[in-house]
Formats: sequence, structure tokens, C-alpha cells
Amino acid sequence: MGNMLYRVAYHALRTRADAEDVVQTVLLRLYQQDGFESEDHLKHWLLRVAVNESRKVLRSFWRRRAVPLEEWD
Repeated sequence: MGNMLYRVAYHALRTRADAEDVVQTVLLRLYQQDGFESEDHLKHWLLRVAVNESRKVLRSFWRRRAVPLEEWD
């Protein structure tokens, strides 16, 4: 399950560190949940949370303002 979440996050973010952070956030949110109706519901929920967290990272201020050190003046 973790490999699937990592692939979804990496596909959206294109960086290993950000994808790992998203997976960690998703697993923490899973830990806080009470329960799910079925395995399919759990899988769908995990994927949806991974996509939403990836979008949140892409919209973040720091992601938009990041500039390579060589280009910074």
C-alpha cells in the first residue's frame, strides 16, 4: 500500500523528498481515522488523501517561491 501512495505522490510532485513527506502525512491521517467499511473504501480514501496532499504541496508558498541557488541574486 505504501508503494502505491509513494508512486501517486511522486508522479504529482517529481521529487523524492516531497513524495516521502506526503506518504508520511497520509499514514498519519490514516492512524487518526476510526475505521473503514471495506478494503476498497480504505484504498480509495488513501489514494484521495494522497492526491489532495500532493496538490496542497504544489500550491504551497515555499514550493512556488523556490529558486535554485545558482539563480538567486
